[in-house]
Amino acid sequence: MNQPTIEDEKLLLSIQENDKDELTIPRTKKKYMIGWMKGFTLERLSKLELMEGVKAEDEDSIKIITNRSKFLSKAASLCLLNGLKIKFFHWIYWRYLYYVKGYSFDQLEPIIILSKKKVPAGSWYIGSALVSQMKITNMTMTTEEVQRFRRELSSEQEPPSEKTMLG
Repeated sequence: MNQPTIEDEKLLLSIQENDKDELTIPRTKKKYMIGWMKGFTLERLSKLELMEGVKAEDEDSIKIITNRSKFLSKAASLCLLNGLKIKFFHWIYWRYLYYVKGYSFDQLEPIIILSKKKVPAGSWYIGSALVSQMKITNMTMTTEEVQRFRRELSSEQEPPSEKTMLG
């Protein structure tokens, strides 16, 4: 078996310490540092997709392209701010990326790709699955099964004796 190289050891140490990766925007000299995605950022990205993601039933292609451009700017803003800074700066930062810088799809794509790699996927998915199983609203039995179960419980109970009925 081959021993790991110094570069392999540095990469492993970088992963363990959650170091930030440097990203250069294509066709610019602008560099960003992207670290591991925090839970709040993942929450906001999920909300963004639910609220503004392109729906299959949209027919107006110009509207779709405009919405998608803004959508990617908002997603990139969330990924770059990552954490509590979202509360204070996201409202202006996505507009800066979209209107002032005017980044195109291919310029925003590396931000989204690198951010996706920075999601602690394994533990996040396991945690989400476990929490979803703890909901009290999970349907574990159908209505018919519940009624049958209740009937069986009530039929197994013994009728009260005369002594308890008379008091």
